[in-house]
Amino acid sequence: LRNLTAEEKQAFQNKKNELNQQIFDDQLGFTLVWELLTEAKKPIIGHNFMLDILFMMSHFNDQITYEYEKFKQELSSMFPTIYDTKTISFSKRFQHLFPSGNSLGEIHQLSCNPDQKDFCDVEIILDERFSKYKVDEESKEQSHVYHEAGYDAYVTGHVFLKMFANAIEEEDKQYRNRVHIHKCNFHFRQDAEDELCYAKEYSVVNVQDKQDPTVQMIKEMFNQEHEVTRININEKENIKCVIIVLLKQGEHYHEEHKRKLQALREKGHEVLNFVEYSSQRKKQLEKSTKKY
Repeated sequence: LRNLTAEEKQAFQNKKNELNQQIFDDQLGFTLVWELLTEAKKPIIGHNFMLDILFMMSHFNDQITYEYEKFKQELSSMFPTIYDTKTISFSKRFQHLFPSGNSLGEIHQLSCNPDQKDFCDVEIILDERFSKYKVDEESKEQSHVYHEAGYDAYVTGHVFLKMFANAIEEEDKQYRNRVHIHKCNFHFRQDAEDELCYAKEYSVVNVQDKQDPTVQMIKEMFNQEHEVTRININEKENIKCVIIVLLKQGEHYHEEHKRKLQALREKGHEVLNFVEYSSQRKKQLEKSTKKY
């Protein structure tokens, strides 16, 4: 045993402080990443990530306020610019590409197709440390590990660049700070009032019975492939009609739906239209259909 010199005592204390800081940082975990993100004020990109935003704010920030407008202000102060690739996929330029769904994986795989000209021609180079995400040189196929955090982050960035790298100013303005909310008729707008983006459409056509030729014609016109429309035959209480429900969201589907309804009218059929904006509106629809 011997007494330490002043220099040795200081070196020992410094090492102890470093160890304590390392333990402290390990305990903080993702909070350190959150602090870097909020301090950087760089654009944040996600896919259908409203719940992710709420989860992170509730875990790594102060308690989320119950005042909606105040919540928007707090989010905007932390992340002035956000993009949602789910919202972008509903744009007229892309929505026709996803008849069966626009999940992150579906958009990513389509964007990797070199024959798909709707996406931007962007070369994306992966860091060598993430080699398992790269395309196999022999098979030319990419290993997909969706729902792995690092891979999902990479794929989201990949999809955003492929969809938005050549965006004009008007497109950027349209989709900046607009986040998709699952099963909601509104898009969340961080820096403006929320807007009605689409509404579920119901169209009612009177028929004699199930054997009415009009029923088969409607089934042929409104092809139910990929669940774009659902056709209900209503015969309760001697009410005989076909209810056509447009399920898909987006301008492309609404325009095509309107065109087919107009074709029905031109054949002499009376078509009654209803739009659902809320559960209350649906109840009004149900009451209205009983009249016909």
